[in-house]
Parts: sequence; C-alpha cells; structure tokens
Amino acid sequence: MIIAARVRFDFDQFLLFACSVSWIATGIFFLLFLKWFSSDVSLNEEEYLTAKTAQNRSNMQKTYHLIGKGPMALKGQGLTPVQVLLQRDLVIFTKKNYENQSKSYLVGLKTSGQGKFYSLEEMVHITATREEPSTKFSFSEAPSNCRIQFLNEKNGQISLNLQTFDSERMEMVQIPLQPSSVENIGRYHKILDADREAYHVLRSAKCWGVDILMNKYGGTSFDHAKKKMRLEFFEKDVAYLLFVKENDILIYESGRWKHQTIGREKNPLVRIKTINSHLEIEAFDSSGFCLFELKYLFQKPSKTLANPQQIFRSLKLRNHSQVSCFLGKQRMVLKPGDWILKSKNFWKKIKSGQELDQYLSYFSRGDLFIFDGLEKRGNQLFLTGHFFDEMRTQCEKIALPVGREEKTHAKGKMK
Repeated sequence: MIIAARVRFDFDQFLLFACSVSWIATGIFFLLFLKWFSSDVSLNEEEYLTAKTAQNRSNMQKTYHLIGKGPMALKGQGLTPVQVLLQRDLVIFTKKNYENQSKSYLVGLKTSGQGKFYSLEEMVHITATREEPSTKFSFSEAPSNCRIQFLNEKNGQISLNLQTFDSERMEMVQIPLQPSSVENIGRYHKILDADREAYHVLRSAKCWGVDILMNKYGGTSFDHAKKKMRLEFFEKDVAYLLFVKENDILIYESGRWKHQTIGREKNPLVRIKTINSHLEIEAFDSSGFCLFELKYLFQKPSKTLANPQQIFRSLKLRNHSQVSCFLGKQRMVLKPGDWILKSKNFWKKIKSGQELDQYLSYFSRGDLFIFDGLEKRGNQLFLTGHFFDEMRTQCEKIALPVGREEKTHAKGKMK
C-alpha cells in the first residue's frame, strides 16, 4: 500500500514537470514568432502606404474586369476615388467657333471656378491638390498628375478618358454636356458687360413674319425687305425692326443690333441659323464663340382687322377721281394713291417723304388704308384699296360702293 502511494506521488510530480516544460516551450516559441513578425513588417509608414495602395489598385483592377459580369453586372464604373472626384468636378459646354464653325469645348472646374477652351484633339492637363476638407482641381499648362483626353460627342454627351495619379490606366467616362446660357457659361468664361446687354436685348426680341406691305407695294428699292422675316428689338422705350433671312449676320454696335458691314468687327454677333416654322439664331461673344442658341416663334396678330364698312361711311364721288367720306368722325377727301394711317385713334394722310419713311421704319404705327383707285362694275362705282393691320401681317382687299355726291352749299372745309 505504501508502495502504491509512493508510485502515485512520483507520477503526479512527473505530470507537473511535464506541464511546466510545455508552458516554457510555448513561451519560447511565442517569443521567437514575435521577433520574426516584427522583422518582417518593419516597413516605414510611407512604404506601408505604398504597398497598401498597390494592393488596393490590384484589387480594383481585378474588380474592374468583373464589371458587367455575374453579380457585378449592376455595379458602377471602376474609377479610383480621385477619378470620381474629377468626374464630378468637370463642367463641359460645346462651343462652336464663328469663323470656321469648328467645335471646341469650354471645360470648367467647379472647385476652382476656372474655365478654358480646348479642341477635340487637345489633351487637358489638370493638377489635383488636397485642400481640407476636399480636393481642388486646377488647369496646368504642363503635364501634371491628372489628364483628360476627349474621345467623341454623341447624343448630348461627351466621352473622354480620365487618368489620375492614383491609377496607371485611363478610364473612359461619359459626361452630359451642359446647356449653354450666358448665366451658366459666365461662371467659367468672362463675358463683358456690354455683351450681356446685347444678349438681354436678344432675349426680349420678337419675331414677325414677312411684311405684306413691302411685298405688295415695295419697289426695287425695297427688294432687301421683300420675303424676309422681321426681328423686333426693344431698347429702353425704343423699338426697331430688322429684315433678316437665313445666314444673315447681325452685330451689336453703339447700343443697337444692325446688319454686319464689311469686315469682321469685335462685337457680339448673331447668325440667323434657320427659318421654317420658327426662326432660330446663334449668338456669339466678342471672341467668336457661340454662347447659346435661341428660337423665336412667329408673333400672331394682336387683333383682327376692323370692318371697313364701319370705318368708311358716306362715300360720295366728288369728281372723276376724288371721293369724300367720313373716317370715324373725320370728313376727308381721298384720291387714288393716298395712304391713310390711323394714329392715336384718329386718321391722317401720310403726306411727306419723312412721314412715309417713319411709317415704313415702324417708328409710326397703326392701321393703314391705301386707296388704289375707283373701279366700275356694271352701273356701280367702287372704291378699291388694301387695308393693313399695325404690324403689316394681315391685309384685306376692299371694294366699297360709292354714291353720287349731292351738291349743297354747306359750309366747312374738307381735309
């Protein structure tokens, strides 16, 4: 029994000894492992970040090739963080050049507010700088850490390649082209105050159809106005009109729009682009780039023509060529060739060349009657002529019966 107890005691001591040896061995192994691990990762912070960036780039490139396949089919573009920021910062406008009609682009950067013109073939160099809490982009004349290459334009979008310092490859993206307007473009391109005034006048302009009076009564000296549309401009309290056709060029000079004379002037320009169901123009700035386009709908007559029988009353033949009548409350004597204008609610004859020029130039406006002559139909004599509305967009041929004037000794002088 004593022997059995002694054997048991020796066995317990052996187990205790074995456990101690096991713990010591484990500790030594752990210390050796720490020393090996410490030597393996003893990279400085910069090397570690470089290695980490390379690893992320490798993972991103692997992910990029999976886009459009399997579970990645609905994922977005494989862009790096800087490429995403640059894509969001870009604002691009199409700009058509006046002189050669070639396209160029105004590229704007939101974070810096800079804007610059580039052709489709040019490479755009951009510098990215970290300015807390964001990244700022600005243009560079020399190659920098970011660049853009234009590819093509289609359906209101422009395709381009982006390359940034956090990627060795160029990634293709599509950016919608911004609608052109003085307000939008003015954030990235300097527009002179005088030019802004010219564009303001353009936006308030009205478009009228052909001048029926010019087509019907204008001689060869008015060929420049026949079959042309009319643009009406408003400057303060003054309104004036220009006769235009497709491809006409207008310039803004001395506070007015006018037809371009010989030579290329450094003024805002307008090109009449198309005329069909509407009139469309292209507006250029002083540097010759198209800022925007405008479409004008043709104005409709403000009112219908008055009934001539309500205007001309008591038509009486005075002699073989003269007719007396009442126009409203005014008694007048008319002869063939007379132009009678309604101005400020009363009728008056246009007598002088100056008055005629003022009317043809729209400085004097109102309904107009032109007395063509007397025409006999059977036993009845008729006064014939044409009646025009104020803007000469409507015309009515009239024939009113003329009675015989009774001879009286009534006093009063006819006009």
